[in-house]
Amino acid sequence: MQSKSTILIILISFLLITQTISAQNLKIKKGKNNKYGIIDSYDNQLVGFKYDMINKFYENKAAVLKRNKWGFIDTSGKLIIKCKYSDVFYFSQNLCPVLKKDSWIFIDSKGDKIIEREFQHAFPFTEGFAPIKMNNKWGFINKKGDFMILPKFQSIGNFSEGLAAVKHNNLWGYMNKEGRIVIDFKFDIAYQFKNGQAKTMVNGSIIFIDKNGDFIKAEQEKDNEEKLYSSADTMPQFPGGNQNLFKYINKNLKYPQKELEEELEGIVWMFFTVDSEGNIKDVKILDGLTGSCDLEAMRVIKEMPKWTPGIHNGKNVNVRMKIKIKFSLDKN
Repeated sequence: MQSKSTILIILISFLLITQTISAQNLKIKKGKNNKYGIIDSYDNQLVGFKYDMINKFYENKAAVLKRNKWGFIDTSGKLIIKCKYSDVFYFSQNLCPVLKKDSWIFIDSKGDKIIEREFQHAFPFTEGFAPIKMNNKWGFINKKGDFMILPKFQSIGNFSEGLAAVKHNNLWGYMNKEGRIVIDFKFDIAYQFKNGQAKTMVNGSIIFIDKNGDFIKAEQEKDNEEKLYSSADTMPQFPGGNQNLFKYINKNLKYPQKELEEELEGIVWMFFTVDSEGNIKDVKILDGLTGSCDLEAMRVIKEMPKWTPGIHNGKNVNVRMKIKIKFSLDKN
């Protein structure tokens, strides 16, 4: 016969497992009032339709937007961090970068500022390192806020499998956690390592490399439907041409409130792919402005209608496009 303590432990374990399973099955849904809420896998309403946006759950916390300010809810729908930030990312390794007033800071799950330093920009932690921007240069800090790699790069990516992509003189290379460049600056685009290999682009050609920087395979060897071109015999086209593209952007781009109040202007440079069926995929920031402007620019590009796909050698192909989104207070 089981003791009461054993039964209690089993019951607690069961409740924790049940909570985890329910968290994995939460769904973000848009209501008739154009607000967002959360339902479970049985369509039970957990969070009413009251938020302007709800992001995906990370570490059992999701960012929510209300009246142009961001906060966080837990998997029960409880607001655990008040909506008071101009911009946020997501929790990773128990910390989250958030934009408060003019600076990015790191907070814990209680909303407390956990790192004393403040930054121009910051991204979530991976492998104990977080990318940060100071004086228009990027570097890395640890969870104590100490500089592990001093800010000196044009742009950087998160660490993955011990390496991070870093940009210098308009080219990308890879650096280890000691700050040593282990793969030279020679790529137009460089992605994170996964399973020992990384996807890169050189002169419009996509190649995969290993951690020594050695060539593994080229995507050009695949069928046209899978290849990615930087140019084609006939380039992709927005419905109605470039003039309609400009009209679409001007109509749909919303100036972030904070940047509008501060009269901040600038340009967000982006990459995106028009696939062989005209769908928009792989939207990436090449050179950003602010977190809010970057997210808004990405939203507008991701929501574009289908394009007429590019054609090369008589076949529809995937084409990588570059575009700039200008945030300007001059309506003309």
